[in-house]
Amino acid sequence: MEHDTSTTDLQVRIKRLEDQLKAFRFVFLVLGFVLLSHIFWLRTNARPRQTAEIVRASQFEVVNTAGETVAELGQKNGGTQLVLYGNSHQPAAEFSVTGLGARVVFYDKGQKQRAALGMIGPPTLVMHDARGDVRALLTADDTLGSVFWVKDKDGFAAVLGNAADETGKIERVDGKEVSQDTVKRVGGVTIRIQDAQRKVLWTAP
Repeated sequence: MEHDTSTTDLQVRIKRLEDQLKAFRFVFLVLGFVLLSHIFWLRTNARPRQTAEIVRASQFEVVNTAGETVAELGQKNGGTQLVLYGNSHQPAAEFSVTGLGARVVFYDKGQKQRAALGMIGPPTLVMHDARGDVRALLTADDTLGSVFWVKDKDGFAAVLGNAADETGKIERVDGKEVSQDTVKRVGGVTIRIQDAQRKVLWTAP
């Protein structure tokens, strides 16, 4: 009689284990189905990253992490202009293209033009001091000839090329001091040294 009771208890335990195993299998199948469904949904609904071939805008502005402007690209005064800002958050370099040509200008911390390279007319490279005076100038023209001009802080200058004289004036444009230089040319090539009053000290030929 005790043997029959023990056998019955063992069968009950086996039955309980089988039921638990079936339950675990069912839960595992449900979780697997849910996981596979989620993966399938992600693959079918995920949108690939799209890259536009052309971006159109009238102006672009680049800012740093503090929200301060570090670069601008847009149209101004009938031309296209790229402006780069320095640490003082003032324009430090400017690249512009107009109907007259292209030009790159560099400014100091006081917003004074200190160097310019341009193709507005003949190709010209010019450097100025803080007062706006020309300290170095190089220009080339197929018709009028070429000029190389250097000047010290006191105004003494050495000129090589088809140049007789130069004049300069400073204009304030958009809060920046821009130097406008004009070189008077002659037909022949000369080498000249002149003083601060533009008196010729030596010339050849």
